[in-house]
Amino acid sequence: MAAEAALAVALGWSSMLPVLTPGFSRRDLTLGGADLELACARALVTSAPRVQRLAGDLARRAAKLRAVAPKLRAKAAPAAVDLLLKVDALTPALALSPVVQGTAARMSDRAARRFCDRLVALGVLREFSGRAAFRIYGL
Repeated sequence: MAAEAALAVALGWSSMLPVLTPGFSRRDLTLGGADLELACARALVTSAPRVQRLAGDLARRAAKLRAVAPKLRAKAAPAAVDLLLKVDALTPALALSPVVQGTAARMSDRAARRFCDRLVALGVLREFSGRAAFRIYGL
């Protein structure tokens, strides 16, 4: 985590992103000094292509959500779309109902579920939980 923080500071990012972590092995976490620096460099080289693919996928999905947003008829749709672009994942009952989190836009529980299901049908959102009763959605 310290390596992720140092990378974010060095690149001028406002927050940390998991760029190095996927490339670390358990053994790398016990190293120190020059060996740790070498492990960080190796982790960056091995995980950068994967992170780049994931970032590209998220950027495409976010662009698709922005393109679909004007076609959504729910009154709280603009606020809900903004929230979906800001968070990793959400549940409609907690984040969108009775008001969209962080706004004054109102949306009933049923409307929130239907809104998310409509975005899944349009291919914009993914449903992560695989359960019927408690669903988690995200890009």
